[in-house]
Amino acid sequence: MKKVLLSIALVGIIGVNNSWSQCNSVLTVSTDSSGTIVGGNNSTGASNYDWVIYDNGFNTVYSASTAALYYTPQVSGMYSVCLNAYGGITGGWCDSACTSIYITVPGGGTGTTCDPAMTLTEGPNGEIIGTNSSTGATSYDWVVYSGGFNVETTASTTDLSYTPQIDGTYDVCLTAYDTLGNWCDSVCSSIAINTDTTTGTTCTPDMTLSAGSKGEVIGTNMSTGATSYEWIIYTSGFNFIASETTTDLNFPLLFSGEYDVCLTAYDSLGNWCDSTCSSIYINADTTTGAACDPAMTLTEGPNGEIIGTNSSTGATSYDWVVYSGGFNVVAIENTTDLSYTPQMDGTYDVCLTAYDTLGNWCDSVCSSIVISTDTVIFSGLIEGYNATSIGLYPNPVKDRLNLVFDSEMSSKVTIIIVDMLGKQLNYSVHSSIADGEIIEFNMNNVPIGVYSVIINSEEGLTIRRFTKE
Repeated sequence: MKKVLLSIALVGIIGVNNSWSQCNSVLTVSTDSSGTIVGGNNSTGASNYDWVIYDNGFNTVYSASTAALYYTPQVSGMYSVCLNAYGGITGGWCDSACTSIYITVPGGGTGTTCDPAMTLTEGPNGEIIGTNSSTGATSYDWVVYSGGFNVETTASTTDLSYTPQIDGTYDVCLTAYDTLGNWCDSVCSSIAINTDTTTGTTCTPDMTLSAGSKGEVIGTNMSTGATSYEWIIYTSGFNFIASETTTDLNFPLLFSGEYDVCLTAYDSLGNWCDSTCSSIYINADTTTGAACDPAMTLTEGPNGEIIGTNSSTGATSYDWVVYSGGFNVVAIENTTDLSYTPQMDGTYDVCLTAYDTLGNWCDSVCSSIVISTDTVIFSGLIEGYNATSIGLYPNPVKDRLNLVFDSEMSSKVTIIIVDMLGKQLNYSVHSSIADGEIIEFNMNNVPIGVYSVIINSEEGLTIRRFTKE
């Protein structure tokens, strides 16, 4: 993505929109018995107004260019109401104010008559049994998550019965809906599942681990009462390497490092008894090591590239592997140095493997790097999309935040300031933005912290962060 940087010299030659000092947006929001949102306008110095109402997901549900506001939502829930004031010297936008209100619509799902509740138990065969004790609801969604909140299964039933494939801790969430299908609320809980259907005392897995002379992991089986077994080998991050269904284990490994080995024992009926795991360090280096030693440094390039500089000694060929979170492979290179541009920001793990003159593996080294393709120069100059460069200053900000546009935006532009939880703090809408225009936001009453500016138009969506001090 081409980066267009805003020249500092622009600040000295473009005009500042001072219309904010000429009017003040002030609103009051209330509701009546029918669930109507009533907006009172106490603004000063403005000649025109825009009301905008958002639902809890920041979707626009209503807008009007009126002095007062009357709007009846279809469903109950939390709504954000914003009043944009226009006027002052230029007649353009001068101030915005927003607030939130919970609206109870008769028949729209009040929440008080729709309350999800459940209990979780383990069934005799290792099932997750969810017993629904909700009140006031007519339909439900169950979601079962494994570790890390990976979805295992979903069900739209009153009660839940799900049999996991492996033991572990599972998170279960129940969502309840009212008679109109409106969301009421959700509850979540955890349960540990043990699918062991035997007594355990008659089938006990046990093992010892040792390293072979050629980089093998050797597992000696000392289990009692079992008739069949399964060995599983993982890397130190529990990424699967191999499995064997033998009594003992002898498996050659290609790379030196820490490995986790698990042995599962089964009884005479093939029922799972239990599992045991242990760790071992394996040196799979078949060379002297001293003559072939991998080394590298990682840096971020000017365009968000991962730059790997190879400083290995004694090696003649190399493999680079780039992993995203969870050690998912995103790139492999067989070059001396590395240059790879990720598609998104984040933390990446990079491993360099070195080979000697005979092509034998010597060793591997790994390191991590955080990539941020957001180009920030001179305290707030930032990149934009579609050749539109936007300046944000000062950063950190104390009282007033300035957005500078160095090219015209002829379509409607929406600017929203939110905190790190997504809560809207300020809002403005512009029918267009002139070349060199500066838009100011009053930050005096904003707490210290990190915030985002969301700029949305037909030219694209831009999100930038700044700090309030």
